[in-house]
Amino acid sequence: MPRHPVHTLLAEAAYAGRELEKKELAELQLSTADTAHVKRAAREAAFMYDGGERGKAREHARQRSQEIIASLPAEAQDPRYLHEPEQLDHLGPAELAPPEIARLLAAYRELAAEAPPGERYWYDAARRMTVLALSTGLRRGELLGLRWADVELLERRLHVRQAWVRGEMTTPKSRAGRRTIPLGPRALEALEEQYASSRYRAPECVVFGHEALGAPLDASKLTGYARQAYKRAALGKAVRPWHGLRHTALTETAAAGVPAMYVQAKAGHAQGSTTERYLHAAKTAYPDAAELAEARLFG
Repeated sequence: MPRHPVHTLLAEAAYAGRELEKKELAELQLSTADTAHVKRAAREAAFMYDGGERGKAREHARQRSQEIIASLPAEAQDPRYLHEPEQLDHLGPAELAPPEIARLLAAYRELAAEAPPGERYWYDAARRMTVLALSTGLRRGELLGLRWADVELLERRLHVRQAWVRGEMTTPKSRAGRRTIPLGPRALEALEEQYASSRYRAPECVVFGHEALGAPLDASKLTGYARQAYKRAALGKAVRPWHGLRHTALTETAAAGVPAMYVQAKAGHAQGSTTERYLHAAKTAYPDAAELAEARLFG
């Protein structure tokens, strides 16, 4: 059975954690108001996905797609299209290879050098977040919610205690989500660079805060700058700016030969009966894990 395009786009936002492009919205050929509804619903689903609330994102996309389609003019809706969105797990995130990571980081530096002073900080912050995401596997919301109190540079580790999602500071919903992650040399370098560039260094201040205000960076605006860097890097494939980094980080950590339960603990996943196993892994030390993963990622 054919799918209504609104169903398709919102399902992709929920299952792939991405916002919609202008071209995709234009192809719907809806009114300005209806297009705005679709764009907002997709953004909300993507934020839920980035915040680790995947089930909630899918349910939100399902409900909003039905509501939006039902509100469309008769000529824009066909009852044959009104059915549950199909599973879209095949839309898995693309991984970045080491040469692609190098091109992406170089693109950030080029764009920062070309940008006016007011925009240069955004490119630099996004580049440092990219390095930290690749090294630690943190989600976008966890990166934006990270405080200096959560970072121990001398001990070479950070603690995940909160996340900035949809304009609010939230706490992990499971014990596995509250985790400690070792830092490799590239992650340490990125954090030290961010510390040196920031005016807000008190323990309670967020690490990646607004240059002038110190508040958490606007996630949508940040992603916009990231997409420009991805475009400049000419990767030749679709990669979600933040979740793709997390996927790459966890895949490469596993490929580095560290125990599987360490990878699961690093990700902060909690899956029912396996949660206790993840907690056990979080208390187990693998001193070389961060270095091994970074060596694969950055060369």
